Amino acid sequence: MRIDFSSPVYNNRYKIKYMPYDTLRQRIISAELCVKPDNDGYWDSDRFGNKILCGTVAGAHTSFSVSLRGIAETGLAVNEHYDNDTDIFTVQSAYTKPGKEIKYLYEKLCKGAPKSRYDRVMHFMNGLFRVFNYVPRATTVKTTAEEALRLRKGVCQDYAHIMISLLRLDGIPARYVVGMMIGEGASHAWVEVNLNGYWYGIDPTNNLLTDDFYIKISHGRDYRDCVVSKGVFTGAAAQTQSVYARVIKIKRPR
Repeated sequence: MRIDFSSPVYNNRYKIKYMPYDTLRQRIISAELCVKPDNDGYWDSDRFGNKILCGTVAGAHTSFSVSLRGIAETGLAVNEHYDNDTDIFTVQSAYTKPGKEIKYLYEKLCKGAPKSRYDRVMHFMNGLFRVFNYVPRATTVKTTAEEALRLRKGVCQDYAHIMISLLRLDGIPARYVVGMMIGEGASHAWVEVNLNGYWYGIDPTNNLLTDDFYIKISHGRDYRDCVVSKGVFTGAAAQTQSVYARVIKIKRPR
């Protein structure tokens, strides 16, 4: 990620959620993080256990960048850890709150829906995939699930929010996930659902179960809990941000 400022800024206080961490599904073998300009950052974590790099660039600067390079071993398990404290992920949040459009789709999909929770998850995901279209720049990071479904188009963030809204309407705990996957040029968003106490990954954008092509970075109630970069600075500069991600498959390190 790189941010360019139109004029010098000072006291740039940042929080970065870029660092993947070990889970049942993945193991981080190596990770090299570089922040420019140089500064003394420190590690923290949020309420969900996501890793956060915090710091301050005090002196004047016209650009700020973060780069991460590493190796992750994936596909180690089909599920995440056992978790019976899922109440927070059954309550609709700011981005997933259903309106007329989502409630109508939910009621329509419930007709003839299977009874088992796993089959219902697949049924809802297939139904969403049929009625929603992937169209870059059709929405923004501020677009809610209800607004996106009204448009019938959006990106991975919108697919994830709509899917979570449908699942929570059905009483199934669901959480928002940010990470990376092979074939994407930026970060990717998907969903984890809690079935029998374990978290399983589904990707409504591609109508797939997540597999070893996915590297998880963070999870939360919705996009707000997983924003990869937050910061405040002193100065009146305009800013331009660019983000690039590349994931490739390599042979297992010995």
